[in-house]
Order: sequence, then structure tokens, then C-alpha cells
Amino acid sequence: MKLNSFLGGADTQRSTNLSDNRCINLIPTTNDAGDVTGYYGAPGLALEKAIPGGAVASGIYTASNGRCFMVASTTLYELTESGSVISLTSRGTVTAGTVTRFTDNGIQMIFVNGTDGWLFTFSTNALKKIIVLQDTFTVTIASPAVFTQTAHGLVAGDRLDLSSTGLLPTGLDTDTVYYVIAAGLTADAFEVSLTSGGAAINTSGTQSGVHTYTTIGYGFPEGAKTISYMNGRFIACEPSTQNFYVSEVLDGFTWDILNVQTVDSNPDNVVGEVVSHNELIVFCDNSGEVFYDAGATPSPFVRNASGVFEVGCAAAYSIAKIDNTVFWLGKNEVGQGVIYKLNGYTPQRISTFSMEYAIQLMTTISDAIAFTYQQDGHHFYVIGFPTGGKTFCFDINTGLWHERANFAAGVFSRWEAQEHAFFAGMHLVCDYTEGNIYSIDQTVYTYGTEVIKWLRSFRAPVKDMARVRHNKLQLDCEAGVGVTGGDEPTVMMKFSDDGGHTWSSEVWRSMGIGSIGEYAKRVIWNRLGMTKGLPRIYELSGTAAVKTVLLNVYLT
Repeated sequence: MKLNSFLGGADTQRSTNLSDNRCINLIPTTNDAGDVTGYYGAPGLALEKAIPGGAVASGIYTASNGRCFMVASTTLYELTESGSVISLTSRGTVTAGTVTRFTDNGIQMIFVNGTDGWLFTFSTNALKKIIVLQDTFTVTIASPAVFTQTAHGLVAGDRLDLSSTGLLPTGLDTDTVYYVIAAGLTADAFEVSLTSGGAAINTSGTQSGVHTYTTIGYGFPEGAKTISYMNGRFIACEPSTQNFYVSEVLDGFTWDILNVQTVDSNPDNVVGEVVSHNELIVFCDNSGEVFYDAGATPSPFVRNASGVFEVGCAAAYSIAKIDNTVFWLGKNEVGQGVIYKLNGYTPQRISTFSMEYAIQLMTTISDAIAFTYQQDGHHFYVIGFPTGGKTFCFDINTGLWHERANFAAGVFSRWEAQEHAFFAGMHLVCDYTEGNIYSIDQTVYTYGTEVIKWLRSFRAPVKDMARVRHNKLQLDCEAGVGVTGGDEPTVMMKFSDDGGHTWSSEVWRSMGIGSIGEYAKRVIWNRLGMTKGLPRIYELSGTAAVKTVLLNVYLT
């Protein structure tokens, strides 16, 4: 009897008696009719480069011009490839962050890490922080006027906006752009002009109150977690508000305070944004809104009245694009922990009840991190939960989920791959533990130096709760692919007759891969005994560092 229950995706239920369908490090594959025909082992991780000092990367990105960048600890690196060898070049020092997101316009690249924003200019390889310098100052009544503030940190060319609790001296006004000039610039003093590099401002009259300067560019939101680009402008959301800000055209360093848009169809705060099909999608806590570029001023974006939906986002870093749509971990006023994709302007649930139960058991889901990639025609959305310790992978082409997991000390844990960039023909990922850059490789059968343990559990059918004798279980897998040396790879089988509460002893068999050309080998377990009237749950697993393809299971 062919066990069709063997075929399918992961489905771990809230009841132990129902938890009979685990699929870890095995990717279900289907035929053109959509029928599940078996499983192939999840691709391995091939080490491409160790990051200096073992620093853990917080983000990796391939820009529109083909250049690839990574932030690891406090360093921005550029990746280059020659003869399949990856090299790293430092491009400057940044503040540390746990997750970094990037975007670019072909001229400039901006990346954010939940604390600061940084701008990198491709032509000069110049890196600078998109800063908000705001401080008090004193100014002389003199020609030229000298501004004083200890360790002000300003440089020539910085643009300032001035304000006061009282009265600025004659010659200075609010709502006017002033430029710091090189003349008279010291660590604790500076002069300003109405033009870049122009003549210093003279002051006269009287003054009162406390004066404050703010660098222009202060419309850039502090703490932004995501960054996007559309029609010449960069866009970033301001956490804990309903605002997103827009840069000047082709100028990622200038963010005017007036270039702000409010997301106010619902009274909830913004979480993150993404650009898809030349539309801006802004996710809030419990809702989402779609905007289009109407060329308006000061902010060019106008809400699409048809693009308001009542599913928000539980984790900013769960937002990812692939296969012409957007995926994210959802949340709204009635609950959270459902994974959606956008179908037009309508959120479409793609997670399963069992997955949602597993997610909602986690104490924290707002730290979820997702990435997408396409390999061998399959499009994958991969979402990891740092606190929850799990990684779920959705194969968009088959509509089936499976788990990716590392295995150590007898325990499965979150898959170590966290961030992704397609560069030099490789799917590069960064791990969150060892400070390495890996490539996702179908011909590699380990996660770095770690063995990959795969696992598949399934339920044998029962009729009218009758006790049944199981004489033989046969696993049909691809054989004759050969081994690379050492002992023949093995596969383990165990079973449970009480709904997964207790298990039989483990029984190991040769995996049946055999030497090259031995295509007829099979994996068989005999004399499996009598069931107890409940559906028997079987579990198969293995750690062979070889090509793994499971085709079917037969029970007699």
C-alpha cells in the first residue's frame, strides 16, 4: 500500500496526537499537475568567505549597478568576485545594528539599521551618516558673525536651519537655509553664508533667548528600519508615528521636514514600507495603505483609495518581495501571526493553521526576519524567528511549507542563513552566529561544517480503529548516486502507536544510496508488529552528506 500521507508539506498541530506531519530540511516537489511526488534535500551552505574578526553580518545587498555590499558589525564592506573567490574591501565605519536594509538609485545607496541612516556615493565611494545635528549656539554681533558651540561636529557645506526662543540678531532669520563655510571653521566655532562657499553673514542689532541650529536633512526619520526608492526619491518610515518621509529628487542626503506624508486611514503607527509595481505600500500595525506618485508637492505621494487594507505588519523585517508580489507577517486588531501575500490590493493568507499556532506560541514575533530567493525555478519566502528559534520556508510554486533548521546536541534550531543577495551568480547569505558568508548550493550537503539532518513524519491510515499488523515499511529513494567515502549512509525509523507521546526504539538501515549504478537498492524495515487501533505515526530521518531524494513509502 502506497502511503499518500507521506507526501505533503509541514503541518505541526497544537495537539500531540495531531502532530504527525513534520517536514524538516526536505523540500516537497510536485509534477505539472500539482501532485506531490517526493522530496529533495534542502540545499547546503558552501563557505565563500569568513568575515574578518568573526563579525556577524547584519545585512547584504546587491545594488542596481551590480555592486554588492555588506554591513558586518561596524564596517561597510564591498564584495568583489574573481575566479569564484570572494574578497572584501572596507568602505567605512558605521554604527552597529542587528538588521540592516538597503536600497539605491544607481548613484547613491542608503542603508538603515533601526538607529541611523547612511549614504554611500558609488562614484566616489564616499560614506557619510545622514545625521540630525541639533544643538544650541551663541553668536556674536559682528562682521562676520561667529557662531560658537563646543565640539559642534559641523563641516563646510552643511546646511542649517536656525531658530530661537527669543530673537535672532539682525542678519539672521528663521526659515532660511544657511551654509557652514570653511572660513573661520574650528572645532568649536563656525561661520555661515547664504550660499555654499559664499561670503560670511554679518550681524547687527540685539538678540535674546536661546538659539538652536538644526542640520537640513533633518526630515530623515530616526530609527528607520526599512528604506525604499521610487521615481527618483528615497522613502523611509518614522517608527512610533503615522509618518513617512521623502527625500529630494536624486538626493538621498536631503530630507526636508515638509516632505512628509501621513498614513491616517486608520489610527495606527507605521511599521515599514516597500515599493512594488511603482506603487508605495506602507504597512502599519493593523492596516496598510498604497500610494502612487502624483507629482504633488511638497510630498509627491497620494493615497490610492482602493489600496487600503485592514491587515497590518507584526515585524518590519518580515516584509519581502518575490514573484511579482509582497509577503509579510501579519497583524491586526483581532490577532497576529498569520503570513500573507498581497493579491492585488487584497491580503491573501498563505500560512497554515498549524504554522500559525507555532508562531503564536512564540513569546516574541516582532523580531522575525525574512528574505526571498529563486533557485531552479522555485521561488522561496524564508522567514526566521530569532526568539522563537524556527525558520519556515514557503515554496511559492508548489504552495507548500517546510522547515529549514540547523541540528546540534540533539536539537533542531533556527536555520543559520539570515540575509540574502544574488551576486556573481551565487545566492549569498550571511549567518547570524559564526561571521561567515555562504552560498546556497544544491550540490553541497552540509550547512558549512555542520551535517544536515532531515526529518519526515507521517501517519499510516487505519480503518475503523482496528488493530493492524504492519509487516514491512519500504522507503523508495533515489539510489545509485554513490557515496564520497566512508561508511554507507543510513536512515533512521521509529514509530508511535499513541499519537506521538511515546516512541519505539530507533531502527537504522542502510539508506540504499549504494555505489554508483546500484539503482535497485531499497530501504526496508520488516516485522513492525501490531498497532493498537490508533493511527501509527512513522518518523524517518537521516544525516547523510549526500544527495537525498525521497520518492515514496510503501506499507504492507
